[in-house]
Amino acid sequence: MMGHTDEKNILVYDLGGGTLDVSLLNIDEGIFRVIATTGDTHLGGEDFDQVIYNYCIKYFNNSNNNIELKYYNKSLQKLRVACECCKINVSYINNYIIHIPDFYKNKNNNTFIDLHVEITRELFESLAFDLFKKSMLPVENIMNISSLNIKDINEIILVGGSTRIPKIKFNIHNF
Repeated sequence: MMGHTDEKNILVYDLGGGTLDVSLLNIDEGIFRVIATTGDTHLGGEDFDQVIYNYCIKYFNNSNNNIELKYYNKSLQKLRVACECCKINVSYINNYIIHIPDFYKNKNNNTFIDLHVEITRELFESLAFDLFKKSMLPVENIMNISSLNIKDINEIILVGGSTRIPKIKFNIHNF
């Protein structure tokens, strides 16, 4: 049986594919109590993929005289998968190259154009700057709801694949 000195407040930060959930729990004498929950149902890992996707489309268009890509569903789907892979990789290494051979077929001369874009961690963090800022609002909100100070939090648990992004860890640690 835990004594009163073993009381803990735990912040659970869950950034999954589609949503961000933040909960504040209190554990005292083996009893878990939810102090507060909040989140953002419109923010998740897919949003971080999307900023890379948008950048790649813009990069490709700027490099190729604003080609109309909306009819290239197969290529665009490959790009979506590559952007998620890029997000995961720049969480571990400093740069990643998205390369999709034959991304676009020029119907005028029957040639193919590859997509080749280098994404650095620094570029990714600048593209997703607003998302990183937005991802901290529920943490600030839950601290206000609970009337606890940050020094009252004994432990932080990160859940969900997107919590592996170094900037997310950095922001929570610095909070």
